[in-house]
Amino acid sequence: MSLAFQKVLLLTNCCRQPGEICLVLGVPGSGCTTFLKVIANQRGAYAKVTGDVSYAGIESQEMAKKYGGEVVYNDEDDIHIPTLTVEQTLEFALDTKTPGKRTRLPGVTGKAFNEQVLNTLLKMLNIVHTKKTLVGNAFVRGVSGGERKRVSILEMMATRAHVVSYDNSTKGLDASTALDFVKGLRVATDVLGQTTFVSLYQAGENIYNLVDKVLVIDQGRTVYFGPAKEARSYFVNLGFVDRPREATADYLTACTDPNERQAQPGANPPGSPAELEAAFRSSKYYQAMVDEREEYRMRIAKEDNREQEDFRTAVVEAKKSNVSTTSPYTLGLLAQVWILTKRQFYLQLQDRFELFTSFGIAIGMLCAGKDITPRNAPGQDFYPEQLGPNQVCTFFGAQPGQTVVHGSDYIDVGFQLASSDLWKRNFVVLVALFIVFQVTQYVAMEKVHWGGMGGAQIFVKEDEETKALNERLQQRSAQGSEKDGKEATFQRGKTLTWKDVNYVVPVPGGTRRLLHDVTGYVKSGQLVALMGASGAGKTTALDVLAQRKNIGVISGEILLEGRPLSTSFARETAYAEQMDVHEPTTTVREAMRFSAYLRQPYEVSKEEKDEYVESIIELLELQELSEALVLTLSVEARKRLTIGVELASRPKALLFLDEPTSGLDAQSAFNIVRFLRKLAAAGQSIICTIHQPSPLLFENFDRLLLLERGGETVYFGDIGPDSRDLREYLSRNGAHCPDDQNPA
Repeated sequence: MSLAFQKVLLLTNCCRQPGEICLVLGVPGSGCTTFLKVIANQRGAYAKVTGDVSYAGIESQEMAKKYGGEVVYNDEDDIHIPTLTVEQTLEFALDTKTPGKRTRLPGVTGKAFNEQVLNTLLKMLNIVHTKKTLVGNAFVRGVSGGERKRVSILEMMATRAHVVSYDNSTKGLDASTALDFVKGLRVATDVLGQTTFVSLYQAGENIYNLVDKVLVIDQGRTVYFGPAKEARSYFVNLGFVDRPREATADYLTACTDPNERQAQPGANPPGSPAELEAAFRSSKYYQAMVDEREEYRMRIAKEDNREQEDFRTAVVEAKKSNVSTTSPYTLGLLAQVWILTKRQFYLQLQDRFELFTSFGIAIGMLCAGKDITPRNAPGQDFYPEQLGPNQVCTFFGAQPGQTVVHGSDYIDVGFQLASSDLWKRNFVVLVALFIVFQVTQYVAMEKVHWGGMGGAQIFVKEDEETKALNERLQQRSAQGSEKDGKEATFQRGKTLTWKDVNYVVPVPGGTRRLLHDVTGYVKSGQLVALMGASGAGKTTALDVLAQRKNIGVISGEILLEGRPLSTSFARETAYAEQMDVHEPTTTVREAMRFSAYLRQPYEVSKEEKDEYVESIIELLELQELSEALVLTLSVEARKRLTIGVELASRPKALLFLDEPTSGLDAQSAFNIVRFLRKLAAAGQSIICTIHQPSPLLFENFDRLLLLERGGETVYFGDIGPDSRDLREYLSRNGAHCPDDQNPA
């Protein structure tokens, strides 16, 4: 097997001061994640990293060895232990970073300090109500996706690190919560003097105004680094058309996308990433960055590394008194073992299935002795109370005439294990094995650095069939044609209406109403948006309409084509979940074919199903990734695959989608909504929840169902051109939306 290495980050330069927030922008695959990982010293996934990254003059190698907890990276995906509650998850993060007495207020214990910080963090991102709720994941019921993202953010804040990198941390958050998060970053950066890097997709203008500097990356090259307030004018002066209604962050990203940027009449702006980089290097902003970097180095040298020494002293003082000054940890070994033991106890206690199963098996083994049947003559199913001198039990080690078999005789005769070796040989072997395994585990966890995929994509080797199919897809793509006589034909959707829908679920101590008198409809060929703040009940409403709830009480009227829902409703619909859960070792084509084979009617031939899958691949523009393994796909490609897997079932009635644009940049989100618009134009009925849509994205929807916390309906009706209908309704009810603001 041969390995090919690719440069993913080229000639990136910048200098950041404490107390500043830097927004990192770029289209997917441009190198934003790579940059954030390198800055946070997460280099294990890459074959080689060259260049110099220093932290107040401290080299990256020393930073990783002695101060690993002071430079942290927040991944785009929310990976948690699903059976822990939000409180337990954050308590674990806080316990591992509890500062020593020297840095706490007099009289404040570590437990009281952590409790106060925990309550403050929960209030800051408005998830106090989830304190006792499981975090959950794609398979364990827990908090919502937006609330789970906030748990990830709070874990990062609990580290109190000096350099933090957030990778697309507003994924799954509504606009209001995303703004609150960035405001929290602003406060933490100012008060704690942190250096913050954050990449955000579809960031609104209110969020953009909170950052200090912007780094724009195009295929690994720095095409702009400088003040956030001057970034837009820089690209306009290069010759790109300004679009005032578009958010600045989206506009900057669009300037690096050949398919989205537009040149001013008569202008000839730089086109390739190398040309954009050359233009930046010849600008005043590049020279200002170089001057700032050199000035900072000279100041550190002039002050005899005073800032560096202050940092080292602050880290040492935050450690517990029994922790080595060279250790990257805040707590000692025994404290870490106790915290991990406590967490493991919570896991065992809350995993009720495993708990009950283990106890059941144990009790069953204790009680199973009475069920042992001796090997006696027919009709005798019990042991005799007495034995004659010539009778013997059928157990190893039994003696003639004895009804009792000594354990030492049993294991000696049956297994050749002498009881005299229990302490002088067996115990010594167990201790030796324990030591060997513990040392091996220590070396594997502390000395070996395990990297990830590093953004690599793995493709399966083509066979004759897939090679011919891919060649045909490439040919049609090169011709720029979406029609070749065999385009996917979607069955015309059906009208779904719902009136006064309520949903009540059982909770400890009573019940809770999640939806209240929700009313609306979707007609064939229409695209309906379901919006609201995190926790407002968007996904709940979608699940109720799709008949996916199996607990609680649903009341109200839900009709399909004016008739009550039949038992075949689930087979007539498709539901694309927010979490893109797929078999990771399949290819894109295999995943879609599997769905088509199992979910399309039996009378449809295999050849017709395969041909339909090919048209779906072309519709979603996945031609280049048809043989790629799912586990190596980008977030956007996985989202398109999720939609494709559901479309492969050929839904007759409706298509439900839960936040299909979460985690995508503006262009990728627009592509997804463009695909949905094409499906609606073909007659499909579509309902989808959506977060933070841009004005351009928002106008693609026909109607809006807006919910607030508690499942209360705020608005249902047409959006209108330029959101006119929605704006007029909000203005009549005291919520005026300025012309320069995103109505969503």
